[in-house]
Amino acid sequence: MAQTEPQTSASLPAGSAAGRLLAGGTAGNELLMIATGAVLIVLPALKLASTGYRFVRYYVWAGFTSFHVLGHLPTLARGLQADYRPAAGLGHRTPGRTGRALSLASALIAGAVLAALFIPQFAPWLHFHHH
Repeated sequence: MAQTEPQTSASLPAGSAAGRLLAGGTAGNELLMIATGAVLIVLPALKLASTGYRFVRYYVWAGFTSFHVLGHLPTLARGLQADYRPAAGLGHRTPGRTGRALSLASALIAGAVLAALFIPQFAPWLHFHHH
């Protein structure tokens, strides 16, 4: 039996829906990683805002991590603006933006669904409460 090569965005017809979703190449991948990084900064930041004092008390490396994250903020802002801000020239965007947005949204939705499914598993942890 002959093995078939996996389809890449380059092997898909340019005008097809799949071709448009998977387009973008390495530039599109970089923009997806930037958007993912933004989500991975915002969600924990919200959690840390509510429980920040515990975080600082238990993890002394929080300051070093903060410097690392803050160092990447300019790149993050430029990448998000390049891919998600309405541009004057629509042809200037990296192809595959819709696919990247769907990928990121799907991951967020899957995470929320998994979190909701595991809420009953929290009971043993919440029951054991001490000060």
